[in-house]
Amino acid sequence: MIPLTTISKVKLMPHQNDFYDIIPNEMIIDNLDDKQRFNVEIKFKINLLPLSTKIKYAIIYSIDNVSRIITKNLHIPFDCLVKLIPSSSTSASNGRQKYSIKLTISKQSLDIKSSQLLANLFDDLFENQTNYFNSNSFSFCFHNYEQIQSTIKLQSMENILFIVESNDLSGLYVSFQQLLRRITNKWTQNKSTTIKIESIQLNFNLIDHLRMAIRNRMERKIQLKKFKDEVAKFSQHHRVLQKRILVKSKDKTPASLNNLSKLLTLIQKRITKNIDKIMHFEKLMNICNYHVWTILNIWRLILEKSKKSHSSDMCEKFMKLITIHQLSNFNIDWEELFLTSIHEIFQMNKDLANMVNIIDPTQQQQQQRNNEHFLRIFNQIQDKLSNDLIPIEF
Repeated sequence: MIPLTTISKVKLMPHQNDFYDIIPNEMIIDNLDDKQRFNVEIKFKINLLPLSTKIKYAIIYSIDNVSRIITKNLHIPFDCLVKLIPSSSTSASNGRQKYSIKLTISKQSLDIKSSQLLANLFDDLFENQTNYFNSNSFSFCFHNYEQIQSTIKLQSMENILFIVESNDLSGLYVSFQQLLRRITNKWTQNKSTTIKIESIQLNFNLIDHLRMAIRNRMERKIQLKKFKDEVAKFSQHHRVLQKRILVKSKDKTPASLNNLSKLLTLIQKRITKNIDKIMHFEKLMNICNYHVWTILNIWRLILEKSKKSHSSDMCEKFMKLITIHQLSNFNIDWEELFLTSIHEIFQMNKDLANMVNIIDPTQQQQQQRNNEHFLRIFNQIQDKLSNDLIPIEF
């Protein structure tokens, strides 16, 4: 006889991240059964399109009075994130720059009619909404971010050519990620089916965008440090002046405190003004982090999907640059990890070994020098590495 295991004190706790607030932040289960259902509310934290459709949550429970914890992932359905719009009402640019990625896949071993490719891939989006879809394209915007619009097109030739367009890089990333995910999940269910990517082409220079995003972030960080240093300096003046006023006020024949009081008020206003600037630049830093991470994730998607078709040592090395640390929390100072990953790439590349000394992340260097070194590194990447990675047309 084996005694029944008793599971009790079950608690579900969603992990908070930079994109979502999840309400409630914990759920307690008194009686566990196989049909347990929960209602959760997912709110966007900041006015930036979430780059992840995955939410982590922890399950804490007790078995025979022993507490345990496991973590799981909750995937937000794509149809809950987007809203279909008539293709005729948008050009996926809406007056803004249009970004596009062309994905060419070999048609060999794919036993699917060309006219049914998009319908099969996105069938859940088109239930009772056929007026938003034709055989070769559809358009959508994102809930709460209607200004971001994307279009996915299919051009059937000798090979299968998908075109993903968006008026925003984050929209391009999320749309391209979803297309790749559905291709992988739906077309490879049959083990005999293999997906071979022939080429990935972009209508913009991804490395230039990355360099610009990094430069903007570092400039914001320098400005943020300047305001924080000013707050620290004036806070010290404020404390010293308060002590002087306190001493003067205890004198038997106190001198006029008007001038000191006025100076104290001016310092307080200066501190308040700089604190407001700090709060503003911290928001700008979040936006800069977001832009950098969006571009890095586009790189990651391209490299992950291309390395099987175009495997090379250079591709594997560059992959480490992006996958070394998944930036789920923008508050983490990730630059050291980022530089470390570049450091590792150059250590493995004898042709660029002389670069190691100037990118050592353990050395404390001035922000301006860091900026110059960073741009020089990416110029080297563009000149030495990018052409060997995958067939991207800039």
